Amino acid sequence: SLSEQQKIGDFFYKIDKKLELQQQRIEALKEYKKGMMQKIFSQEIRFKDDNGKDYPEWRQLLVEKVLKSRGVKQYQILNNEILDKGKYPVVTQSKKIIEGYFNDSTKVYSETPVIVFGDHTTILKYIEFNFIVGGDGVKVLYANDRYNLKYIYYILSYKNVRQEGYKRHYTMLKELRITVPSLPEQTKIANFLSSLDKKIELEEEKLENFKQFKKGLMQKMFI
Repeated sequence: SLSEQQKIGDFFYKIDKKLELQQQRIEALKEYKKGMMQKIFSQEIRFKDDNGKDYPEWRQLLVEKVLKSRGVKQYQILNNEILDKGKYPVVTQSKKIIEGYFNDSTKVYSETPVIVFGDHTTILKYIEFNFIVGGDGVKVLYANDRYNLKYIYYILSYKNVRQEGYKRHYTMLKELRITVPSLPEQTKIANFLSSLDKKIELEEEKLENFKQFKKGLMQKMFI
């Protein structure tokens, strides 16, 4: 009846408004993180040590002086071998953190954490779990103990090279100049930005739960 149609419409309108507000909350957090990264990496904002003193001045370094590429050919599979379900996650140079799965334990790469760089796509990922390398163009990068790898990941995300078609971009990335503070300040910056990422991730999980809730209600109501 018309009155029940109205009640159903009003009910789902309220759910859609909640979804909209949750999406706005996520976008606001992402904008806040973007603004903070700009202020941090331009050194408009500086962290201090536990005694309230300034850390040493930042240095400018070429990426190739900070990161090294690790040969991972033996851990690589073809894109058409990637499964929808399986034991071990597969990481490629696409936007997805996990592209799919594969079941061969001999292909698992375990020297993590690493930065994964898409040689063709310029996409950067910080990977902390064991994984299998999927497809061509995946560069696995690591740093020595003088550098906080997550800090390097964040500043590269901020200053990343621009994609120029489907060419190889790692040679361009190596020549990029980045500013690097002392290790304790790198760690504070990385921890701060990681906390923002965790907040964004939690809000995105809430959004997904809202969507599933709405889907379940619609299924029960209309089927």
